[in-house]
Formats: sequence, structure tokens, C-alpha cells
Amino acid sequence: MYTSMTGFSKVIEQTPRGVLSLEISSVNHRFQEINIRLPRELSSFEPFLIAEMRRRFVRGKVLLRFELLLNDEYKMATINRALLSLYAEAFIDLNKELNINREIEIERLLSLPGVMEVQGMQEIDQEEIQATLLALLDKAVASWNQMKQVEGQHLKKKIMADLTELKAIIAQVAEKWQGARDTSFSTMKQRVESTLEKMGTSLDPNRYLQEIVILTDKWDVAEEFTRLESHFKKFEAVEQESDSVGRKLDFMVQEINREINTMGTKIQDAEIRALTVDAKAALEKIREQIQNLE
Repeated sequence: MYTSMTGFSKVIEQTPRGVLSLEISSVNHRFQEINIRLPRELSSFEPFLIAEMRRRFVRGKVLLRFELLLNDEYKMATINRALLSLYAEAFIDLNKELNINREIEIERLLSLPGVMEVQGMQEIDQEEIQATLLALLDKAVASWNQMKQVEGQHLKKKIMADLTELKAIIAQVAEKWQGARDTSFSTMKQRVESTLEKMGTSLDPNRYLQEIVILTDKWDVAEEFTRLESHFKKFEAVEQESDSVGRKLDFMVQEINREINTMGTKIQDAEIRALTVDAKAALEKIREQIQNLE
């Protein structure tokens, strides 16, 4: 399946405690990278969310941004009276010990750590919060995957168009190679005969032909054409697979590139070598698009 690494989704959930939203955005990346931004009240759930997210995609750089807008009753602060009393007693004892007659200002006591407590999510069952986050994540990921698959289909059309162009170039190379091969063989034969004539010597005809065959085998590209045809068939068949295919296609492009490079090295015909350059340019366009696939 062709799935892009680039995608975006945003979902908003109204809960009894307030509004919870999740925004997922992703871009291309060689490996799997997850970043999460959570409000303070939900920070303890980061490991859980990362673990859940790792199972939901193969590769790419993903950012999850959670936002929480609590209802007013969960924003209201309460006074920890027991702690406030302890602070007050400590100040009174310190005044007596240091013989200081200083009034205790209630505002200062209220600003001390732990005296004012915001209810927030503290009284909510942690399993309930986790279930809510998981449901929100599932919903956001479903939307995110849908966008990635739509984008993946656009990439597929472009890749297949470039593959058609590449196959047409290779077909031209194969057609021209038929004539160039015979010409090269004849030229080599004439050069050997001319050299032997100048040297005033000759070779056994069978040994002579055997050496010619050995030499021509070094620049024959029939095997490269066969392997390229096989690679092209496998490339086109990959789209039928249900898993993400980006890495597999990337590997296949490397194999195709190796065969084209070998052909360019073996073939001496200038026109055909120019075509192999065109083939590499078409293959590079395919490679660029594949870098966007998961």
C-alpha cells in the first residue's frame, strides 16, 4: 500500500471535565520519531502515549499536540487548611524564638507551596483518563492515516508515470543495443584481423572465435536487461501488498540503479550511453517520490 509520511489531523472531544483536543502532524523522516506536547495535567501519560503511537505507523517524524480546557469547577483553587495552619504555627514559633513582633500576612501564607491547590485532574481516576486519551488517539490516527493514504495515491500516480518513462527509455536502449552489439562485434573482429595481419601472423580460427566471444561477453548487457525486466515487474507488484512499501521500493530502486550503471559502463555506443543518463534521471525522480512514502 502506498502511504505518504506527510499527514495532518485534528480532533476535539467534549468530556464531562472539559474540552480535550489532539493535533497530529507528520513529515518525512528516515526513521520513526515521535514528539508529544502535553499540558501539565497530563504529562504523566507521555510514556503511555509514545508506546501506543509506535504501533500505529512505520516511519516518519510525528508531532502530537494535546490541549486541555477544563471546566470552571476544575479550575477553582481550594485551600489546604491543615497545611496553612502548620505554616502559621511555624511563623508564630519563629516570632517568639527571635523575639520579633511581626504580624502574619495571610496573603503571604496563601502563596506558600501547597497551600492553594487547583483541583484539575487530580481527583479523576487515572484509568479513566488513560481510556479517554486512547480513544482520542485512535480517532485522530484514523483521520491522519486517511489523509496519508490519499496523499499516497497521488504519489503512486506520479511514481508509476515516471516508471513508465523509465521503461520506455530502457526499451530504446534494448532496441538500439541489438544493432550496436552486432556492429561492435564486427568492429572488434576487423581490428583483431588487422592487427594480426600487420604482425604477419594468424591464429587458429576456433581459438580466434573463442577469444572474441570472451571479449564480447564482457560488454554484453543481456543479463542486465533480464534483471531490469524482473525488477520492474516486482516494483509494479508491490502496490498489492497491504503493508507500507516505502523501504522495499527504496531498495528496489537501488537495484535498478545498479543495473543501469553497469549498462552505462559496458556499452561504448555514445547514443546508448546518453540514453542510460536519461534513464538515471527518470529513476532519480522515482527515488525522490519514494522518499515521501512510509
